[in-house]
Amino acid sequence: MTHTPGQEFGNLQQYDDLCARLYTDPDLEPGTRELALAMAWAQLRDPTRHTTNDSLMRRVGFLLGRDRMGRWRHSQLFADDAPRYEPPRAVHSGSCVGPRVRPYRARGAPPPPAPTGPLVCGDRAQISVRERSPVTGQIVKVHWYCRRHAKHADTVREHLARAGEPPPPLPNKGGRLPRYFTPKGLAKIYASVRPGWEPPIYGLCADDWPSDGLPVLVPKRPRLSLVVMEASDD
Repeated sequence: MTHTPGQEFGNLQQYDDLCARLYTDPDLEPGTRELALAMAWAQLRDPTRHTTNDSLMRRVGFLLGRDRMGRWRHSQLFADDAPRYEPPRAVHSGSCVGPRVRPYRARGAPPPPAPTGPLVCGDRAQISVRERSPVTGQIVKVHWYCRRHAKHADTVREHLARAGEPPPPLPNKGGRLPRYFTPKGLAKIYASVRPGWEPPIYGLCADDWPSDGLPVLVPKRPRLSLVVMEASDD
């Protein structure tokens, strides 16, 4: 395909504008910014883009190279930007909050001070009941119980069920690249680099996600349409 000087000048202006926006975006992680800059270069300024048979994503992969483990860096950076909800670390382990007759005392520990409030079990918990926000769907509290207090866990679970099913969780990770590149092609890449990923109902772009369940009004930014959207090779 022949590109006229006018088209090349237009690409140069578009590239300069996009780079300025990428460098001044405070929400971009360094790796996401590096990936976006490589995508912009491969699409608009790469001297070989008119003659090579390599896909855009393959050229981006060559630009960013591999990490110390030999993995393509751009694949991991795309995976990091996939829009998703990640629960807080506290949901993975906890101590039982069931009632206790006597204060918990670890083996060999000195006697605990006299209690000033309700006693809790404090033993290692194996059962968790996650409480989610009825507005955002995100986890707001985790109730932990040991096996001795399994009935208490059932009671809390039934109480939460009566409140109704919360919405799908609002994403809290990723969604920055769709500010600058067309989301349709990015969705294919996200799915290829993060197995099991599905697009959130709130959209791919973080600018479109509600804040605490309320709509947000963010000015739409011009997006670069990606011509070739293969995820990667090798």
